[in-house]
Amino acid sequence: MGWLRYRGQVTRLAARSIRQPIPSVVVLDANVLFPMTLRDTLLRLAAQGLFAPRWSDQILDEMIRNIVTKQSISLERARRLGAIMNAAFPDARIDHYVDHEVDLCCATEDRHVVAAAMEGQASTILTFNLRDFSPLPPGLHALSPDRFLYDLWSSHPDVIERVIVRQAADMLRPPVSLEQLLSRLSKVTPTFVEAIAPRILGVLRARGSRRPKRRVSSEVTG
Repeated sequence: MGWLRYRGQVTRLAARSIRQPIPSVVVLDANVLFPMTLRDTLLRLAAQGLFAPRWSDQILDEMIRNIVTKQSISLERARRLGAIMNAAFPDARIDHYVDHEVDLCCATEDRHVVAAAMEGQASTILTFNLRDFSPLPPGLHALSPDRFLYDLWSSHPDVIERVIVRQAADMLRPPVSLEQLLSRLSKVTPTFVEAIAPRILGVLRARGSRRPKRRVSSEVTG
């Protein structure tokens, strides 16, 4: 649970981002909060003020169930993650949305997500299950994480790339290289990673090649 490990840093960033203009309100479906690496990336970007994340208790409960059953993480730790997310993003939690479900025509099991988005005045639902979110009320649309991250990167390339580099640097237990992080993200956001990887890796390699070589003492070389 990478983001749980770095919650202090993200909490401070989130507090600062409140003072910045927020481009859009985005409801995060449980299935985009379950993959650890993707969740970490999304929350770091939200902490930078690139979008305002929203979720409901029902969405977090589904995330917690998936974490416990599929990642063999204790229920206590999974619940702590949900609590930390709510603390880091105090405006994210949506309630009093049930009445909106009555007139919705999308998949029954996903109506609570749409209803939460309506109550939270979101413009976007971020989900892997695009087919289940149709039709949607006017002004609300569903996006895949791949499309969403690519669009964010198109508008804020430097910020996005700095966040990804920092995310890799923060992953210490166990250590994860930038290449490994990009490989993990590519499994769920292939277009996004294909776009950013050459730029990020190219810049880092260029920086490495410009570092002055350490002089070797003649006493060592003989």
